[in-house]
Formats: sequence, C-alpha cells, structure tokens
Amino acid sequence: MVGSSRLINGAFHAFRWTHTKGMIDLNNLLPLFSGWVLIGANGVNDSGQITGWGLHNGVERAFRLDPPTIVIKSD
Repeated sequence: MVGSSRLINGAFHAFRWTHTKGMIDLNNLLPLFSGWVLIGANGVNDSGQITGWGLHNGVERAFRLDPPTIVIKSD
C-alpha cells in the first residue's frame, strides 16, 4: 500500500506500508541532496515500482520510484 501521511510539522510525505516493514517514508529511501521531496504516492505495481508526486528543486513533478536500486524518474 502507498499513500500520503502528515508529519508532526504539518508537511505531507509519501509512504509505503508493508505487512513486514510497516510504514516507511519514501523520502528516507532517496539519496542525500537529490532535490526531491516526495509528497504523495498513488500507485504500486507487482514489481514494486511506486508512482506519485512531489517537489523537485521546488517544482511539482511526477515520480516513479524503482526498487531495489531506487531510481527517481520524472516526466
């Protein structure tokens, strides 16, 4: 399952939830200084690829997160 969750500071972050690992903030999977803030996730396929939206260097963009190597692609 994927979605969006509000943090204590009021910001929204995209998350993934699995039975084994629980809730994971997808931003924690990004490389440092990637320029991305993932706000919401709206789909996950059988391969584990996650789609959603966020900000890349302050500009709203779509993303696709490709596990296990975690590659961010924007439109």
